Amino acid sequence: HGATESLRRGLKEIQAASQQQFSQSFTALSVTQRATVLAGYETRAAAPWRMIKELTLLGYFTSEPGATQALRYLPVPGGYKGSVPLGKTERSWAL
Repeated sequence: HGATESLRRGLKEIQAASQQQFSQSFTALSVTQRATVLAGYETRAAAPWRMIKELTLLGYFTSEPGATQALRYLPVPGGYKGSVPLGKTERSWAL
């Protein structure tokens, strides 16, 4: 329950910072305003912020857009290849 409580506390703190800085909920802010709130939060709340970032990245890269647009995707995988060199402009593979 400790991690869950830490995450909930972090989300409440981000919401409070949004209200304090912009008098709006975080979801109502512009992208620039959200970045401002999150940059300020990151400097003072390391533990919840790291978890929020990790969960966001996990959610994105395991979603269809993350797996097919940000990463390369092979719908029918071939055999296991433990080490595949990437070119300078190539993206990493999706899971």
